[in-house]
This record gives sequence, structure tokens and C-alpha cells, in this order.
Amino acid sequence: MAGKRRKEEDMEEMGMTDMQFKGFISFLLDDIQEVQEKLEQETLTDEKVKEKVKKIADKLEQIMKD
Repeated sequence: MAGKRRKEEDMEEMGMTDMQFKGFISFLLDDIQEVQEKLEQETLTDEKVKEKVKKIADKLEQIMKD
């Protein structure tokens, strides 16, 4: 049991700082925005895909503002 407890403690210590998390979100947001631009430039007819990508980008942008 002691080994399991130590593993849980190590996982807690490996958390991200707010700055690291926002950096991670920033990378995701850049990629999502690039996909969104390509979707809008192409003649894709699936509006659900476009809406979903926009929704994800909007949520990531909100996280960056908080």
C-alpha cells in the first residue's frame, strides 16, 4: 500500500502552474484557429464541424482571458 500512496503524491506534485496551463491552452488554441481558418477557406459543407471547431476555439479563448 505504501507504494500506491507515494505514486499519488508524485502525481499531485507534477501539476502545472497557471502559466504552464495557459501556455498549453495557447498551443491548442493556435492549432484550433488554424483548423478553423482552413475549414472556412475550403468548401466543406459540414456546418456541424465548423460550428464545433468554433465552439472549441471560443472556450479556449475564454480560458486564456480568465
